Amino acid sequence: MSDRNAAVLVWRQEYRYSQLMATKKPVRGDVPALLVDFGGVLTASVLEAFVNACVAVGVVDPHGFAAECFSSDSGTPFALLELGQIGAAEFADLITPLLSKQAATPVDGRDWLELVRKTTWDVEQTMVAAVDRLIARGVPTALVSNSWGPAADYPWELLPKFNEVLVSSEVGIRKPDPQIYLLAAERLGRGPAECLFVDDVEVNLAPARELGMHTILHRCAVDTIGEFARVYG
Repeated sequence: MSDRNAAVLVWRQEYRYSQLMATKKPVRGDVPALLVDFGGVLTASVLEAFVNACVAVGVVDPHGFAAECFSSDSGTPFALLELGQIGAAEFADLITPLLSKQAATPVDGRDWLELVRKTTWDVEQTMVAAVDRLIARGVPTALVSNSWGPAADYPWELLPKFNEVLVSSEVGIRKPDPQIYLLAAERLGRGPAECLFVDDVEVNLAPARELGMHTILHRCAVDTIGEFARVYG
């Protein structure tokens, strides 16, 4: 599918969804609360940003490096950063040998991190608008995000006005730890089975399903917005 055709599909889905939302009454109290990821759902793909940054700095096997990034091990540089136990400078030092291991020549982790961080500001407006409308209709909504720095670094002015915000570096828990999903549900006043969680990484969704949550693996705005219409329409 061409970029133009994909854009047209997004616009058509968005238009149908906006028309539907405009004619609907506020949602009932028994519909799922919404838990939504930040990077890769409300922004451009983080995995693509990882790979592109790897290629840019000369990493030969970006997917091998990305596999280490998404490990659930609590001792990885990524886990330590997301839990707020180290800062960006120390993180860059720790990933430098990991990047260099997958590259033909030494790589500076600071260069890689700077390229990936630009994704933070590449906000997916279609998804933001869809979440905004659900919040306006009374759907309890929480941001559940593994942070790569202080919560103050998020582009809050571009994001929905969430009822609750759970940033891993602040709450001291990171996905896929089930406790962060339980905490989000509790803050929204719902049980796990009364929640819908959206994330672009399958490993983050599996524990939520085990708790009884409904889940959506986000691949594109068209599909996810279509699921929103099915669940909340």
